[in-house]
Amino acid sequence: MANQFLIKETMTAMRSLSAAEITALQNGTYEGVQLLGYYEKGDIPAPIIYYLAPTTPDPGADDGGSVIETNGIKLVHPFNGCINVSYFGIHPNSGADITIPLQQVFDKSNSGKGIFVVFENGEYIIDPTYNNNSGIFIKSNTTIECKAGTKFVAKAVFSDKYSLFTIENAKNVRANVLNIIGDLGSHLGVVGEHGMGLSIKYSSDIVIDDLYVSKCWGDGLYIGQSFLNKNTNENLIFKNINIADCRRQGLTVITANGLFIDNMVIGNISGKLPAACVDIEPNFSYQVLKNININNLKTYGNSTYSFLIALANYTRDSDPISINLGNMNLNDRFAMGVKASVDNFSRGIINIDNMIFTDNRADGLRLDNYYDGPDININKLVFINTNRSNTTMVEGACLRIINTREQVFEREPSVIIGDLRFLFTIPMDSWGMMISGNNGQTRKNVRIKGAIDYIGVPENRRGTLQADDLLAIGGSKRLFKSINSNTLIAPYNYFDYIDNASDATGTLEVFLEKSLSNTLVSKIVCASSSSAIKVRFPSSGGVFEGMPSTLNSYLQSNVLGSYIVVVCVDHENNIWRVAEMFGQWSDANGVLYQQPTMQIP
Repeated sequence: MANQFLIKETMTAMRSLSAAEITALQNGTYEGVQLLGYYEKGDIPAPIIYYLAPTTPDPGADDGGSVIETNGIKLVHPFNGCINVSYFGIHPNSGADITIPLQQVFDKSNSGKGIFVVFENGEYIIDPTYNNNSGIFIKSNTTIECKAGTKFVAKAVFSDKYSLFTIENAKNVRANVLNIIGDLGSHLGVVGEHGMGLSIKYSSDIVIDDLYVSKCWGDGLYIGQSFLNKNTNENLIFKNINIADCRRQGLTVITANGLFIDNMVIGNISGKLPAACVDIEPNFSYQVLKNININNLKTYGNSTYSFLIALANYTRDSDPISINLGNMNLNDRFAMGVKASVDNFSRGIINIDNMIFTDNRADGLRLDNYYDGPDININKLVFINTNRSNTTMVEGACLRIINTREQVFEREPSVIIGDLRFLFTIPMDSWGMMISGNNGQTRKNVRIKGAIDYIGVPENRRGTLQADDLLAIGGSKRLFKSINSNTLIAPYNYFDYIDNASDATGTLEVFLEKSLSNTLVSKIVCASSSSAIKVRFPSSGGVFEGMPSTLNSYLQSNVLGSYIVVVCVDHENNIWRVAEMFGQWSDANGVLYQQPTMQIP
């Protein structure tokens, strides 16, 4: 036997087998054809063997890699699940459009066995308008392994809607080191906003490590849904994401049940609103936002929001949401915004924990239209120099809550505020918190339970807290200093200290609403020489123990350093006792109040 295999140096040579060579393959003179290269000898990782395919069953059409048709016969190579794309003639840095052969590689997963696709270092050109503007479809049971220098670059197109890669109705997809570059800067059109880097639609069990996306006409990463299939995405896991220089969004989340993202950096998103680094925004009321978990996010250089949650399309019939956000450093104009649906009564919970907001050019964290949004837990937030770049000195706020709903104290509140720190190293026109509303809306569903720490330079024009209506405030041994004198406070639980040390004039009113239990409010202090502090009851009633009912409306002081300590002795009937008093306090008729001799229970 002369040679076990017929040897060919290139794919072109193998496609040009002579009649005698084909006869030798058919009669068994050669066991198969050994291919040494695709375009030239040695340009594939190692030589591979092709075998003569039987006529039945048909192995399928020529795909440029696993099935090769030549002069009436077909040669096949079983890749057995692992495919280096160079065996399909896909080579980096060639400048050629490799979209069609690359899709043929990913189509191999249709066998149900799954494939492992390997890319070499270098640049691969993809036409994002292929597959009806879906680019490359990544099928179920696919694993992608790229070298650190692998890049997938979009061919410049006119289309205003595309995706370089699409995972749609797929399961069990894994990818490692995926670097996607869009056509922003070379895009041939001028309209549209839906040119995506990677789109994931109604898919499950997707794991991607080290995802890099940049220069997309629309979003870097889009997690959405098809109009033809209302199923949501499930169990999506991302680790180490870097998205930059996209036109509309960095990351958009439309619907998901189980999204886990850890360690993400997004920046320089601009060109088309909303232009957020992250935007969680369902398009329809039936779309799901459950078990959304995003941790360790850093943003930079953005023109609008670092993080936006927009729920305007939700209704009372929407599934309750659950979103957990933590360990973030947000440095953009508006660091974070949560926009609830107006009168649509969306339900669920959002946890915002352990974040640093630095040099935001307007508000830090802003909650809009909170008539009846999901419950929000806010804790361990640090705001540094909020409203820094506002050259017109329009007042801003580290935390601003707008348009909240009226809610009785016996119910759980919508917004729970834990520990906050407001730090100003240069003069600002910025409040720590501003809580406001329209049309007489009250703030009874906002409760402050944590420690509020305000550290500001003397020139700072604002203080810790301003609320233009009734606000619930309380917690365990907490400190509230420099509260604006237009604020109305309703303690609902134990806290240590509250004062009106603000430069504004007016009266800080502390309303002794019905408490949840017998609680202590200590040292309500008049700490401003230009404003007063008033301790009073709401229209629903209440009394100071031992005071005549005709003098029962309030106690007030405008003497610097005066303080009062009260104890709730009967929370059912809202009866309070003056346990300690210092300085001058007068009743509603201007008569100085004399503290009864009583013991603290």
